[in-house]
Amino acid sequence: MVEFGVRELAYHQQVQELIHQRIDIGYVPMRFPELESELVFECVRKAAFLVALPPEHPLAKQQRLRLSALANEKFISIR
Repeated sequence: MVEFGVRELAYHQQVQELIHQRIDIGYVPMRFPELESELVFECVRKAAFLVALPPEHPLAKQQRLRLSALANEKFISIR
């Protein structure tokens, strides 16, 4: 018999549940190199990120930005 269920967990909760073998698979937004001896991470989807900047911001005119260009910026993100 196979049991299948879906639970909504934050990515850090999923990692803990995987490590403690309470779930079999998780969907997390990034790799955790420090856990690659305990867990296997496989890319199943790539997505572009967007940044919203005020028109007068020094980076606003650029078509593409490296994440490192935003390293010292204050930001708001979704959960």
